[in-house]
Amino acid sequence: MWFSLLYEVVLFLLFLAALPKALYECLRYGKHKTNFIKRLGFGFPKISAKNGGPIIWVHAVSVGECHAANPLIKRLQAQISDVTIVVSSVSETGHAEAKKTIHTADYHVYLPFDFYFCVKHVFRFVSPDMVILCEGDFWYRFMKEAKKQGAISVVVNGKVSSESEKMFCRFSAFTKRMFSLVDFLCVQSDLYKMRFLKMGVPASKIAVTGNLKCDSLPAPISDSELAELKSRIGITKDDKVLVIGSTHDPEEEMILHALAPIIATHPELKLIIAPRHPERFEAVALAIEKHGFSYGTWTKGSRVAHPQIYLIDAMGILRKCYQLADIAIVAGSFTDKVGGHNIMEPQAFGIPVLTGPYMFSQPQLIECALFYNAILQVEGSELAKTIQQLLREPETCKKLGRCSLDMVEALKGATNRTSDKLYNLAPQFFACNKQPKQATI
Repeated sequence: MWFSLLYEVVLFLLFLAALPKALYECLRYGKHKTNFIKRLGFGFPKISAKNGGPIIWVHAVSVGECHAANPLIKRLQAQISDVTIVVSSVSETGHAEAKKTIHTADYHVYLPFDFYFCVKHVFRFVSPDMVILCEGDFWYRFMKEAKKQGAISVVVNGKVSSESEKMFCRFSAFTKRMFSLVDFLCVQSDLYKMRFLKMGVPASKIAVTGNLKCDSLPAPISDSELAELKSRIGITKDDKVLVIGSTHDPEEEMILHALAPIIATHPELKLIIAPRHPERFEAVALAIEKHGFSYGTWTKGSRVAHPQIYLIDAMGILRKCYQLADIAIVAGSFTDKVGGHNIMEPQAFGIPVLTGPYMFSQPQLIECALFYNAILQVEGSELAKTIQQLLREPETCKKLGRCSLDMVEALKGATNRTSDKLYNLAPQFFACNKQPKQATI
């Protein structure tokens, strides 16, 4: 009892600390207007099982997690008849991406705030048989209530950063309680298995199944779609296209400053910049204007026929744009506040990829990429020099691209391994032995 009360107090204090920033983002960028009310539990749908099949609740926070979870969800839907899939998100961006990417799910909902009254209210409308948490978004109250309802709780594509590991180890009493609520963890690599073991999770509850993102890479768009995309962005046959994806503050300013001399001396070079978060689109546009470049945007087009820079000020477009690239920079890696993003999205198309020095959020991917010689990892001060070298040496680009394809192919198969573990945990779901069931109100 005392532990739950202490958790509630600490969570409330953290909530109050985060409130000013949330209010600013709401007033300045229009964020949180929908998800705040929904996360309090209001408007949660009544969820009933289909013909006695199981209800599986999948929690995927980010855009990347939605893409990673989608093949696994499709596999479960193919293997389990009458399964009901509930997908939860936290942010409005994540919710929109979940509805777009995981469109075969039966319900798309917001994860409630982890306060007792929010979680308790939501679980009046749903009684899941299995809860699947993607990667590393763990919420004690939610997990406890799911276990109380009799759900099997599984972490898939599991990972934990070195900073989180230290925090969990520091508060070992809380960590032990929380992970006792998890029945099994399917983790991405031996590194993450080692970290969970240090946090006190028993080895019997952990298996290395690989990275689901390796099985959720985008399929090539058609020739007609590619031609239409080039026409919209203003790419000609003589252009060399540099796609800079998932940028954060202050990366755009750093990259624009570094590449300004190259743009001036290479008129055939075209930059496509895709910021990670939509609330920063306006700030990035202002940074481009400050540097004096001609530019266009996805939503407003361009005043000139052949802009030097094209700003992707819409979500869900970056994956297609990578297919236009001669060279790609995966950002979030030039700032120590982020630690990198998924480098395989461009690698899947044989694109030579550069990152910055900070890839600690993707240790497995960067380790594999370096092993396969499928990445160039550079400091910000070396960026211009490296881009110039690649423009001069097309054979180096081709070699990087071939190594990227080799790496991606070698890492596939995590979806099958993960679904096999789920089958071992709950064979009764796959056999569909359950009786008709409805959530109680």
